[in-house]
Amino acid sequence: QYLFHGDTISAFKYFHKFHTSDLADIAKFQNKEVENIKEKYENEKMKEQVQSVSSQLTDSQTILEQKKRENLIVYSLLIVSIFFASFIFYLLFQGKKKNRMLLQKNTEKDVLIHEIHHRVKNNLQFVSSLINMQINASLNKEEVFQLNDTSRRIRAMSLVHEMLYNHSEINGISIKQYLNELLELINELVNSDKILI
Repeated sequence: QYLFHGDTISAFKYFHKFHTSDLADIAKFQNKEVENIKEKYENEKMKEQVQSVSSQLTDSQTILEQKKRENLIVYSLLIVSIFFASFIFYLLFQGKKKNRMLLQKNTEKDVLIHEIHHRVKNNLQFVSSLINMQINASLNKEEVFQLNDTSRRIRAMSLVHEMLYNHSEINGISIKQYLNELLELINELVNSDKILI
């Protein structure tokens, strides 16, 4: 309008204002777009960080649950091991207790067996002494012969008893050793002329 009326300066002024205002609007719009892009970028960045942190938290939670399971297994094994160790110690204690009782009973039996052997030996010697007294008191040759025979038999039994008693193993004696000692005993008692048997 000013241009048509010949006022170029005013027209130029208004055109400049309009252009400046338009440029300001464009700059504003562009700044707003830049801000939007920036905000979008920051939001995406934040989302990525949140996802990363969330993923790390999920991984940490998984690792924590796995560690809890492992700890539970370790504690269970430890409890079972303690139970078995206690049971083994209990069995060992009971076995030791039974061994002590058996050892005590064996000692008592050994003492009783020793006493029985001693009494048997004394009884055999006592019987043998009575027969010897009867032999010395008797004048009948037939009676003396039979008493000597009885005395030899008692000494033979006494010899077996002595060999069993002095032997380390009680399940038997050597027949060879027994016969040799028996022959020596018979030689001493009967064979005064020392005739070889």
